[in-house]
Amino acid sequence: MLFVIILTGILLWTLPQPGYSQSRLILFSAIIGGAWIGIIGVAVISFNYKIGLSITAIGTGTLFILGFWQAAIGFIIMPTAALILLAAYLSYENEY
Repeated sequence: MLFVIILTGILLWTLPQPGYSQSRLILFSAIIGGAWIGIIGVAVISFNYKIGLSITAIGTGTLFILGFWQAAIGFIIMPTAALILLAAYLSYENEY
């Protein structure tokens, strides 16, 4: 969860920098939303692992797609997605 908070902070800090446009706002909103959806999926795993893994897959899939598409900030997005997947795996292993 710490990486998701760091990612959110970095993106919100860079949002008003020179070159601001609505497309940057939409892209950053999608990235932040995908990260939070992924971490919510990790939390749901302890209640229902199938639904939690599905939610996590949607969030991390979004991050991977946007990380490849926008390579300039991919160096932050990819490790965040990998850590969310690692957290999901560890949560799944601890529950079952």
